[in-house]
Amino acid sequence: MIKEKHWSVLFNAQPIPTVLLKADHPVYTIVFANEAYKTLTNTHHKDIIGKSFADLLHNHYSNIDETLNSLGQLLKDKAAQKQSAVKFEFQLPETKSTELKYLNIFNTPLPGDDGEVEYIIRTINDITDVVAAQKKKMPFTKT
Repeated sequence: MIKEKHWSVLFNAQPIPTVLLKADHPVYTIVFANEAYKTLTNTHHKDIIGKSFADLLHNHYSNIDETLNSLGQLLKDKAAQKQSAVKFEFQLPETKSTELKYLNIFNTPLPGDDGEVEYIIRTINDITDVVAAQKKKMPFTKT
């Protein structure tokens, strides 16, 4: 297994928001989050590392069941998965208002020596601008 000092350097070098979760369903303990992830979610190291990912979701996502069910399915299938255009509300620290973002989320299982999923790498691609552009192109229709 790669030592923590090596994978933390690797993940922090990525500009893509990335979080490493322990596969302890339904808690999903946060083992590591890179700087891009902490910036996106407006969180600090001390506030999330070792904490429940499910609890963190409560702060940003009104329907966490979809995400938790998806992670549970990943544990069963042991296969990577993608969640497309997931809506998240992020609280803006300076105004306490919320900002809606659309995200593509990729969950990648990391098996342990026994072949069972030990960790999940969760990477996030902010597609808010793409979704906004698509909505502008859609013709207005009466309902």
